[in-house]
Amino acid sequence: KPPTIEEAVEPERPAPQERGGDRRKVLVVDDDAAVGLLCTRMLEEHYETAMATSAERALELLGDQPYDILLTDVRMPAMDGFALTERAVRLRPDLKVVLMTGSLTGELDERARAYAIIRKPFTTSSLQAALARCG
Repeated sequence: KPPTIEEAVEPERPAPQERGGDRRKVLVVDDDAAVGLLCTRMLEEHYETAMATSAERALELLGDQPYDILLTDVRMPAMDGFALTERAVRLRPDLKVVLMTGSLTGELDERARAYAIIRKPFTTSSLQAALARCG
């Protein structure tokens, strides 16, 4: 449902997502740095965010410190979002995953069903709502 004019001008702000008194940590992964930066800015008011522009860098970050949520693009060079997700969840079993994609078809659609999905383009409020549903 598209936002009303009032929502577009002044979107409703969800309460900060907390974890034991701390803000939840989100790792944003997109090979397009502009998209990754946009996502971190959309989330930084309510979450502690970090960004990686490759799956390899994301795995390094996940190995260094715990994150609550992995927000990753599906289509990336070298290692796609599904391969990243499989490795990330083995590394951090409690990690929640939200996949970002512009389109889902065929086999890609089947693989995505196991995860939360947000379709590009999205708004700040729809992105925050997708992450809030991760619990």
